[in-house]
Amino acid sequence: MQFSAIAVFALFAGVMAANEGFVVVKRQAVERRQIDVSAPAMSDANGNVVAFDSTKVVIKRD
Repeated sequence: MQFSAIAVFALFAGVMAANEGFVVVKRQAVERRQIDVSAPAMSDANGNVVAFDSTKVVIKRD
């Protein structure tokens, strides 16, 4: 009986502690244009999706 009371108290304390720092983050707004998943693409430094063009890749050879 003592173990059950301690376990229930520990679960209750954990739930109460988690509720204080719990923050719901909303998803980003869906843009109207859809990205074609069959075409090669990558993201730039700002997180924008840009089309990948292999002819613009520079390979440095020594």
